[in-house]
Amino acid sequence: MSASKFLLLSLSLAGALLAGCAKQSAPPTAGAPAAGSPAAAPPSAAHPAWPAMVDRYIEDYFKAQPFFAVQSGRHEFDGQMPDLSANGIQREIARLQEARQTLAGVDPAGLTPNQRLERDTLLNVTDHDLFWLDRAQWPFRNPAWYLEKLDPDVYLSRDYAPLAQRLKGYIGYARAVPGIATAIRANLRTPLPKPYVEYGIKAFGGMADFYRKDIPKIFQSVNDPALQQQLREANTAATAAMQELTQWITAQRKDATDGFAIGPDLYARMLQDTERVDLSVAQIEAAGRADLDRNTEALRQACDRYLRGKPLSACIAKMSADKPKGGVLEAAREELKELKTFIQQHQIVSIPSQEEALVALAPPYNAANFAFINTPGPYEHGVASIYNIAPPDPTWTRAEQADYIPGKATLLITSAHEVWPGHFL
Repeated sequence: MSASKFLLLSLSLAGALLAGCAKQSAPPTAGAPAAGSPAAAPPSAAHPAWPAMVDRYIEDYFKAQPFFAVQSGRHEFDGQMPDLSANGIQREIARLQEARQTLAGVDPAGLTPNQRLERDTLLNVTDHDLFWLDRAQWPFRNPAWYLEKLDPDVYLSRDYAPLAQRLKGYIGYARAVPGIATAIRANLRTPLPKPYVEYGIKAFGGMADFYRKDIPKIFQSVNDPALQQQLREANTAATAAMQELTQWITAQRKDATDGFAIGPDLYARMLQDTERVDLSVAQIEAAGRADLDRNTEALRQACDRYLRGKPLSACIAKMSADKPKGGVLEAAREELKELKTFIQQHQIVSIPSQEEALVALAPPYNAANFAFINTPGPYEHGVASIYNIAPPDPTWTRAEQADYIPGKATLLITSAHEVWPGHFL
């Protein structure tokens, strides 16, 4: 799960609990009395200041991260961007450390079960951010950290307001891009690992191309000369800034290293701080290898039924060669209908609304992931989710592009993971 999706889920969970939407009790925090024991706080004795603390945490978070607030559906923040300079990042680290100290200072024994879950959730969100910002130093080591901070999709394809209103938000975003591009260049420590350099070239270069080629078309129907002039000026400056950043990171190829691994100690700390997993790296590796062996054996058995007497590589090749007819996007749309019908007919899970996910081509700056879904924020209603599918890289050979197109089976599994019954549902 990406960082922004993790935070959207966590903060929306906290908000839902605060609103009384969650009816089930959370497991008690380690070391806290179990609900119902003599020392547990009954609902009538809930921490009187806790709801205000949760509200303040969320509002402070949105003020510090206004673009995340926009993605969450708080559109009074439209057009605002965070300070991604080194000083801005240090201020955010200090803010999060103070917030964590405040949360940790609340005795869970004095909270209701739902409030304990809220406390654990907010501590997890805080530790997640602090790990990547402070311990891992990701803004200074990995250009990929910035992509979610710069993805303008919320103004382009999320239909939360008329296009003219979303254009105003995009103009504010675009005006901030040159400063952010300067901060990115100042923040990243060189030499960078080779994969990070290549990722940065594709992401920042794709963004520059998207600004130049696609943004004017998206907003061309807005009949407001003053806004169109502001768009041209802001978008031209944003395009130039991203082009310059792309040139700079391309120049880092000559000194790029192979040292992209974060190492076992930082990896273990990542699992603890971001996932609350306390297993050792050796235990995780052993479990992963055992699961790999089980799945490989199941794959061999399936292969023997599918293509008797042939190796796994032949089965995979045959499956991958069975490409969707009529293109991947149309095939995905049909698969979503089939998956939803299958779920309903077999009563796998209830579907709470009539909402449908739309299928679209992923923008060029976000094509590193073959497929992903953009969902509306927890404060938005009646806004469609977008299931994005990335096209092959146009710089590849014709054969490489053909190989990239998934087979029907791979696309079906992906659609199930992203939409029905996966992330969307």
